[in-house]
Formats: sequence, structure tokens, C-alpha cells
Amino acid sequence: MSNVMTTRGAQYPLAAIFEISVGDTMVDSSGVEKTIGAAGATALNAVHLPPGSVILTGWVVAAGVNDGTSATVSIGDSVSATRYVNALDVSSDATAAITNGAGYVNTAGNDLLVTITTGDGDADEGSVRLVVVYMVEGRVNEVQTA
Repeated sequence: MSNVMTTRGAQYPLAAIFEISVGDTMVDSSGVEKTIGAAGATALNAVHLPPGSVILTGWVVAAGVNDGTSATVSIGDSVSATRYVNALDVSSDATAAITNGAGYVNTAGNDLLVTITTGDGDADEGSVRLVVVYMVEGRVNEVQTA
């Protein structure tokens, strides 16, 4: 049996922000340059997370990604593309908190993926902003003395 001690170490939460607008270009998760809002699904490596990272909270804010039919955003990783947000309707303004998967330990350090899916046509306007707050297991910024 081990002798368990009171925890004195604490760390600051880390935050990352990823923003894209319809018409921007970015290399997708398969290495192909894509135009944001093009018809179909586009998966983007949005945030690099270190091994041992744990998402505490976060949110997605979308300003009407509109192609005249439908548009959704999912947030996940290479293991589960919808781990944190599943098919949020962003065809008009939308906001969603990351509640699914909060507390999941990302032992492999997989990137966060943002998957934007539009209907039959290319989107002609809109933007998506992802904010994620996380910690890294085993990291200590301060030690409490009392």
C-alpha cells in the first residue's frame, strides 16, 4: 500500500481558439487543401492538443453557414469525429457548449477536428468559432504551501 499525500500542485487552465469563415482555405485532415463551406463534409485539424490533455469546457459559435439548404458542425478527434459536438445545425446563428466528452483523457494527443458539412451547394456566407479550455495531466504551475 502507498501512503497518499494531500495534493498541493495546481495548474492554470489553457485555452485555444480556432476561427474560420466561409471562403477561407485550409489543408484538411487528409492533407488536401479545401475551401471552407464547399459542398459536402470537410474535416479540419483545428487545435493541436498534447498527450494527457483533458477538455474541461468549451463552446462553438456559428454565424449562419448558409448554402440555402443545410449546414452542420461536429467537433471530435480522429477516434470519434463527434466526441464533443454532434451535428450542430449552423444554417442560422447557433451556439453550443461542449458537454459531451468533457473530462475525456486524450492520452494519444489527438488533434481536435472540426467537421463542417453543407448540403448540396457551396455555402456563401458564415463563420465558425471554437473555444476550448483544457488542462494537461501531471502539469503543475503552482504549489500551495498552506
